[in-house]
Amino acid sequence: MKNYRIRFDAKSELYVAYVLYMKTIAANLTGEQAKELVLKLARAEYLENWFTYKKVEPLIKRLKSEERSSFKKQVFVDKAIDCKVKDWPYPLPKPLVLKVEDKAHVFKDIQREPCKYEIEYLTNHYFGAGMLKPQVMEKCDLFAHEYNLVCDYAATCDPWKSPLNQLFNRYRFIGFEQTFVHNKNLLAESTTEGRLNIMLVLVSKSGGVPEQVEKFLKLMVERHKNEPTTLRAAVIRSLVKRGSAWRLPENVWSLVLQFGVDIGLDGAETDPTCREGLHAVVLRHLLADVQISPALLTGFLRQFSTFTEYKLNLEEKKLVAKRLPPLILSSDANAFLTHLSNIKLI
Repeated sequence: MKNYRIRFDAKSELYVAYVLYMKTIAANLTGEQAKELVLKLARAEYLENWFTYKKVEPLIKRLKSEERSSFKKQVFVDKAIDCKVKDWPYPLPKPLVLKVEDKAHVFKDIQREPCKYEIEYLTNHYFGAGMLKPQVMEKCDLFAHEYNLVCDYAATCDPWKSPLNQLFNRYRFIGFEQTFVHNKNLLAESTTEGRLNIMLVLVSKSGGVPEQVEKFLKLMVERHKNEPTTLRAAVIRSLVKRGSAWRLPENVWSLVLQFGVDIGLDGAETDPTCREGLHAVVLRHLLADVQISPALLTGFLRQFSTFTEYKLNLEEKKLVAKRLPPLILSSDANAFLTHLSNIKLI
């Protein structure tokens, strides 16, 4: 603006709309120059999608205060602008294009169609025998497609990782909905460990979002409420630790209780006892200031916690610090002393 003013004036529309910072331009113009530039921009039909008051406000502020209102009315209300310019009055700059004259060095890799046995080996090695074969072999005449499909997934799977970690890697960059659609038919997985791994991935993908947790839990209650207690305890444990289950709405929380029968959520002695699920039940009672039944209190004292291992927000910490001591004082003095020793961590 200082040393190359002639260049700016020759192509001011281009510099203003696409190159320079508007406040810098305004700072280097007088009021009259700013006024002329706004009128020039207003005449440019090729900038009508760009030209707004907000865009040129720094220029208008260079005018005297008593002139601004009438000038804004002229340009933006009355649109009293003559001699509209339809097209750019000069050619726009174009990016340089690299010209390659000698293409003799350019070559293509030789494409090889793998045999069927290579596909079967990779499928069995990375997915387990028969696990994904119906999907991979769906287009048995397109070996190259199958080979690439398996290799793409194999590249994301470290054979030294556990099946759960491999499953997490597979869906690392995929959202809950797509992961849910891919895995909702859990009964197709024959092993308990395999079904549990899929459930844990879905819990992680739900992110504690009530609508997504509800969708997952409805599937669990409708199709998997008779799963082994160890599996259901692991799923509830993950929901509490990863999804802060004690904050779920009432309709979703009822699904948690339905899926979590016979794992100690009511305070009963069970094998196994889902310690985290029991804590979520007690925590929900404390936060809502609901009376805790004797059976639930007895179970909680067996699995006592000051809730420091959970991600409570500030308000929740205050309520726990206020309501937990009276609850346990009359029942277990030792537990109360433990709570006092941990009160700074709550």
